[in-house]
Amino acid sequence: MNKIIHYFVEGKYEEKFINMLKQPKNGGHILAGKVEVLNFINEQITNLRIMNLKPGTLKMN
Repeated sequence: MNKIIHYFVEGKYEEKFINMLKQPKNGGHILAGKVEVLNFINEQITNLRIMNLKPGTLKMN
């Protein structure tokens, strides 16, 4: 079974940066996965947020 990668980033610029690093034409420096913007000062990675992730997801932050 393939693992699913989930990146939590702080803002839109970090989201663009991670998405750029995933692209094969840019060297594919990191594994492909979902990117979610999360303001870590105002929000937390709660149990509810974790439960909504697909089974087998690796959380990368």
